[in-house]
Amino acid sequence: ESDRVFDTGPVMWSPDGKLLAYFSRDKDDSSEGAIKVIPAGGGEPKVVARAEKIFANKEMAWSSDSRRIAWNAPDKKIKIVSLEDGSVEEIVPDLQDVKEIYDLDWSPDGKTLVFGGYSGGGPEFWTIGNFLPLTTAAK
Repeated sequence: ESDRVFDTGPVMWSPDGKLLAYFSRDKDDSSEGAIKVIPAGGGEPKVVARAEKIFANKEMAWSSDSRRIAWNAPDKKIKIVSLEDGSVEEIVPDLQDVKEIYDLDWSPDGKTLVFGGYSGGGPEFWTIGNFLPLTTAAK
């Protein structure tokens, strides 16, 4: 059985060039899936995080140190998986009037996330900092 890449999701190089990350559905008729990474030079894919309602997961972003992947999850949440230990952190920004999160990205130092959303008549941008545990942020 072949591994299907979610056809509207991104395939993204890690900043260090060693891995590719992508969304993958469990089955053709399923909305459940995962974020997988595969070595850039070839090899077997590895599930790094489960992604519920995969059709609502539209994009992901690598941290600049290639150790974490953030993605916009359903219900205006952001999730971050650590490739070192597989832990997943969920961030729920206070976005009462925003319909959707888009264009998620990390700051170059890995301490802040930025994303866009629609509120009222046009797009707006938000940043989120201080979301990492002290042991991770200090590295």
